[in-house]
Amino acid sequence: MFVEVATQQVKPSQTCPECGHQEKKTLPDRVHNCVKCGYVADRDVAAAQVMLNYAKGLGANLDRCGLA
Repeated sequence: MFVEVATQQVKPSQTCPECGHQEKKTLPDRVHNCVKCGYVADRDVAAAQVMLNYAKGLGANLDRCGLA
């Protein structure tokens, strides 16, 4: 199975996989640290989780922080 993620819309490296909050990061920022829900993970791991959520049909923005 192949699922294409629209990365320009989803912005996986800038989106929290737990709550969907988006915060712009620079390339040297290697740790995802969400200011809304406190989720912390390696930036690449968090981005992969966002893409997995999208592929599962959960979308990029989850409503765990009341953001949707």
